[in-house]
Amino acid sequence: MKIMTVAALLFCLETARIYASITNSVVVNSYDDQTGKIGIKTNWYVTEMITNWVPAPNYFRTLDGTNYDASHSSQWLKFSDWNGLGVEIIDPNNNGDLNHNVGSIRRIIGGVTFIDISKETMRHETYSGMLYKDGPDEYEKTVVVFNLENPTETKFDFYCTKTTNYIDKNGNVFDAFDCGFPDTNQIPIVTSKRFKISAP
Repeated sequence: MKIMTVAALLFCLETARIYASITNSVVVNSYDDQTGKIGIKTNWYVTEMITNWVPAPNYFRTLDGTNYDASHSSQWLKFSDWNGLGVEIIDPNNNGDLNHNVGSIRRIIGGVTFIDISKETMRHETYSGMLYKDGPDEYEKTVVVFNLENPTETKFDFYCTKTTNYIDKNGNVFDAFDCGFPDTNQIPIVTSKRFKISAP
């Protein structure tokens, strides 16, 4: 198969930018009964590269005038990763018991959310071996999150970045995180389409 570029077209639409290139695809697929020779049939195609502009996903965040793709930035992690939520730690006594950190909302003041980090212990039932929660959670610390959207519905898997420690009116110091704000810019989604046309 031989591919040869013939032309390129560039034009703009209100919601899409289209780049077109014409290629010549040569296919041996015909036969002449009189001469007994194989003939050549030429097909022409147009390939369109279409860019549609769509709203940015929720993990595109804006903070202090800078835009971030939180899912690919070393400065941003999910809250659960920052605080080790859900990471199972085996009991040092090697008895198979487990503990892990969990989060819970303590209070919300305006755009500031206070979240308690506690350790939950799971032990094995003597006869069945099934895990069960042993006693109340062991409080470890409270952290602060700024600009958390829908805090009462959070599953603690939201993206945030570490920021300056928060100090309350009593002088208590808290680790602090900031979720920033949704990026209001649109992002390009590029797709391609190839279709047959008459040879020029």
